[in-house]
Amino acid sequence: MDALERSLNEIVRRHEIYRTTFPTVNGRPVQVIHPAGAVKLPLLDLQALPERERRASTEGLISREFHKPFDLTQLPLIRWTLLKFSEHEYTLAHVEHHLIHDGWSFNVFLRELLALYKAFCAGNPSPLPELPFQFVDFSSWQRQWMRGEAAASQLAYWMKKL
Repeated sequence: MDALERSLNEIVRRHEIYRTTFPTVNGRPVQVIHPAGAVKLPLLDLQALPERERRASTEGLISREFHKPFDLTQLPLIRWTLLKFSEHEYTLAHVEHHLIHDGWSFNVFLRELLALYKAFCAGNPSPLPELPFQFVDFSSWQRQWMRGEAAASQLAYWMKKL
């Protein structure tokens, strides 16, 4: 569990979006990036339960976590819980608000988690380089693009098509 918790902490440190909230200021949402804090990974030990109860408990927990609303003004906008089924069998429940990232970005998360976990289990430091830019940079580039000629052309095209 230490290597997993350390991996999640490193991902939160690396990616500002995992530490971002979206309060409303003057009627408009704004991004507020918080300093990295320690991720405490809750562990739910289900190994004493019979298989049927274990499955029901797992489904119930995931359903409750999935349906629990997020407050966009408060961290975290991502929740993890580690479920222990036996000495060597675990499941990591991962629930996030859709503002955190899209499917492509989720694949980045998974690749980084695997790389970090392998490294930390072996007692090695993070194998990942520092990031050259953050999601907020991408958002800024996208906003600038939306004000340009290319965006106006795309909008006109899709207005005509639809």
